[in-house]
Amino acid sequence: MNMEEWRPHLMAQMIKDLLERWIQPHGKTITEVLDLFASEQFLTDLGEETEKWVWQHQPQTMEEALRLAESFMVAEEDVRRGKLTKWNTNQGNKI
Repeated sequence: MNMEEWRPHLMAQMIKDLLERWIQPHGKTITEVLDLFASEQFLTDLGEETEKWVWQHQPQTMEEALRLAESFMVAEEDVRRGKLTKWNTNQGNKI
């Protein structure tokens, strides 16, 4: 195998290895694996603050991630309206 053929092969194997560590597919159904992929894409497409907040709560499913994101966005709107005090998600301090 020349170097040009080796690099794609190595990259493909690295991706497969990383996915297997991340997803840990053993014992999971296809539906559960697809839900993990969907959740990852969903979180990636959220705004940065919302994404961080949802990740901190470690959702196990897409539905849970969606509920967390919606809760965060409602709370953010309440902060803008002056109904709540905003908390710094990194340090737990009021802003």
